[in-house]
Amino acid sequence: MSFRRSFAPLAGVLLVLVACRGEESDASATPSPAGAPPRAVVELDAEDVEHYLAVRAVALERLERELTAVEQGGVGTLANVEELSVAERKATQSAGMDWGRYTVVRDEIAHLLSLQRQREDAKVLGLELRHAREDLVSQLAVARDQASRQFLQAQADRLSAEIDKLDRERQPSEAELRHQELLARVRTSIATQQGRLEKVQRQMKSLLQQTRAAGSEGLARPATPVN
Repeated sequence: MSFRRSFAPLAGVLLVLVACRGEESDASATPSPAGAPPRAVVELDAEDVEHYLAVRAVALERLERELTAVEQGGVGTLANVEELSVAERKATQSAGMDWGRYTVVRDEIAHLLSLQRQREDAKVLGLELRHAREDLVSQLAVARDQASRQFLQAQADRLSAEIDKLDRERQPSEAELRHQELLARVRTSIATQQGRLEKVQRQMKSLLQQTRAAGSEGLARPATPVN
C-alpha cells in the first residue's frame, strides 16, 4: 500500500494538469454554432505574410505615436487613441490592400501561433508524463501485494492513454506544416511585433488607470467656495 501513498500525489498533479490543459484548449477555441461547417482551411503564401507584417507594423507605429502624445501631455486624449483593428484598417487602405483578405490572414496567423504554443506545452507535458510512467513501471516491477500492483498498473495505463492523446494532438496537418514553414522565415519579425503590441497594451492600461484615478480625485475634491 506504500506505493499508492508515495505515487498518488504526483500522478494526481499530472492528471489534473492534463485536465486543465484540455479545459483551456476548449475555452480558447471559438465555439461553432450547431450544424455549422468545420473551420475553413485558409491557404497562405509568402505575400500574405509579408502584407500582414507590413500592415501590422504601420498600425503599431500609429498607436505608439498616439500613446506617446498622450503621455507627453500633447494634443489629443486617451479617448482619441485608436483600437488596433481601426489602425490596421487604415493601414490596409493606405497600402491599397484588401481589408477582407487581411483579416482572414491575420486570424489564420493568430490561430497558427496559438496552435504552436499549445503543441510546445503539450511536448513539455508529454515528457513529464513519460517520466512519471517510467517511475510507475519501476515501482510496478518491485511491487508485491496485488492491491498496489493493480493501482500502479491503472495509473500507468491512464498515463499511457494521455501520452497517446497528446501525441495525436501534436500532429499538424499538411496545410499547417506549410504555413508554419512560412512563419518560421519571419519568426523574428513576428516576435518583435508581438513585443511591441504587448508594450502598447501595457501603456494603454497604465494610461487608463491614470485617467480613472484623476477622474476619481477630481470628483472627491471639494468645490472651492465662491466669495
